[in-house]
Amino acid sequence: MICEDSVYLIDMKEEEMKFTGERFIPGAKDVEPAFQQKMWQEHLNRYQFAGFFVRGKDVLDLGCGVGYGSHYLVSECKPRSVVAIDISSEAIEFARSHYRKKNLAFVVGDGEAIPFPDKSFDMVIAFELIEHVGDYKKLLSEVKRVLRDSGVFIVSTPKKKEAPQSAFHTHEFTLREFKDALTVRFKPVRFYSQNRLHVVVITDDYDFSLGFEEIKTVKRLSLEGSDYFVAVCGPARKYPRSFGVFNDDRYPAVLEKDVAVLKGVLGTREGELDDLRRQARVSRAR
Repeated sequence: MICEDSVYLIDMKEEEMKFTGERFIPGAKDVEPAFQQKMWQEHLNRYQFAGFFVRGKDVLDLGCGVGYGSHYLVSECKPRSVVAIDISSEAIEFARSHYRKKNLAFVVGDGEAIPFPDKSFDMVIAFELIEHVGDYKKLLSEVKRVLRDSGVFIVSTPKKKEAPQSAFHTHEFTLREFKDALTVRFKPVRFYSQNRLHVVVITDDYDFSLGFEEIKTVKRLSLEGSDYFVAVCGPARKYPRSFGVFNDDRYPAVLEKDVAVLKGVLGTREGELDDLRRQARVSRAR
């Protein structure tokens, strides 16, 4: 599936929400545009994946942020209803202002104390939330509580690396930790990988609404080596194989430009350092 990358990007006013790195804000003015497109591509891809499961369902979107993903599900994927909650009242206010739909409700709430009765939802979604909460085990218990019998939980998280990926993360997961946390509470659990890929395309479909006849990969991908882990927990009737959201290559181009600039600065500084070393040697020789 190919999605227009600007469908839910908003023409924001300068005084609206500021980008802090905690949550993605479509249309934010204080983010480098190519980086924003890269983030949008990743976030939309997750909701696109969830859209495979939500048709006719009552859905809870936990940690919905400013609401673009919840709005996408209602607009494109035909759930019966979507309730979206976030702990930030500012984010929910933004969502209510920008993403209004008849069967979409935004609520201020905490994923560790979900403000709904037992067995309220057919599906719960929690994208990039589990690494933010203080007690992820409590979050998972709350998800289990509000899911109906045969309900499905879709959850994603970035792979743990040597250094923390965000100051807003309280616990980052290895694949083993992620599997252990989910499989002890849900049956069955099916794992997916989400990766950032650079795609080179030859096509006569100039509007770029293309389908591939053949795809070859230069490097084989593995679940262990994923950029993000995604899990579908519970007895889904069927499972998708893969979904993609295509972007242009502006972000790699920006990175390449930044690297070139930094190399130039480094070369200048190394030249200055060599000059200082020569001056020091001359001074010692006197």
